[in-house]
Amino acid sequence: MSIPVHFNGSLLNIMAGGSSGGIPSTCPSPTTILTQAFDNTGAGYISQFDTAGGGLGDFSKSYENFSFVHGALVTDVHWTGGIQTPGGEDAVTGWTIQFWTDNAGQPGTLIQGQDFLAAAVTAVHIGVVGPIDAFAYSVNVTQFIADAGVTFWISIQAQLRLPEEWFWATAGAGTCWQVLFGAGASQPNNLALDLTGCLGS
Repeated sequence: MSIPVHFNGSLLNIMAGGSSGGIPSTCPSPTTILTQAFDNTGAGYISQFDTAGGGLGDFSKSYENFSFVHGALVTDVHWTGGIQTPGGEDAVTGWTIQFWTDNAGQPGTLIQGQDFLAAAVTAVHIGVVGPIDAFAYSVNVTQFIADAGVTFWISIQAQLRLPEEWFWATAGAGTCWQVLFGAGASQPNNLALDLTGCLGS
């Protein structure tokens, strides 16, 4: 079940990321620590909070899982996606990025979440790919501690009014999770995602 977190840019931190072990407490020189490259197929999974008054609200959310052998401190999130209408990117008013525990192969408990205004997220236009007008996005997040050998999930959700629809682009075959109208299901693709930070030792 998805949990809406919309509170005008404030931070929700329900529980700490766990013990740090060999994970650095600071990351002065972040590098790319996970890469799942956009596959350029134009495929994707809708992940959107409908901001229309009286609209559908938190009707769709997509999630990607990740883990690090020695743990990591995540500082930045990079992702690829787009909407079906070229030029419609201006309809996105904000973003919600959340980190979750794993519960038997699906997203479990919300660990921390953060909302961003659209202006706070860097969006670089890639071009029209299949049915979507694609962009590469990036933003600095409140540091997230990923404990060694533990699976976590990240959800990225656009805030925009229907009928415009935003899709998180795919990164080839793999496993992601999507909740649509309250029903969650595993999907046979990775999602286009890079994480930046510092690996544990």
